[in-house]
Amino acid sequence: MKCGCRIQLDIPVGIRPACRHVHVEQPNFIRPYKHYESSVIQDVVDGKSIDTCVADDSTIWRWQAEHRQTAPHIETLLRSV
Repeated sequence: MKCGCRIQLDIPVGIRPACRHVHVEQPNFIRPYKHYESSVIQDVVDGKSIDTCVADDSTIWRWQAEHRQTAPHIETLLRSV
């Protein structure tokens, strides 16, 4: 979270009877498979809060590398729209 505090969320999970797949109602402020809010990750990638982020340096580096890798593809998609 932004303050570095850990919280536990009860996220509704269900199984679809027809296909037996798990369905998760994930809040919009959480990115899949991430432990930090989307806004925290975005601020780090934008260079706004690298010094104040409580994440490890390796995690910050991974977020930035992920952004560098996907940015050209996203830019192409936006231009095509």
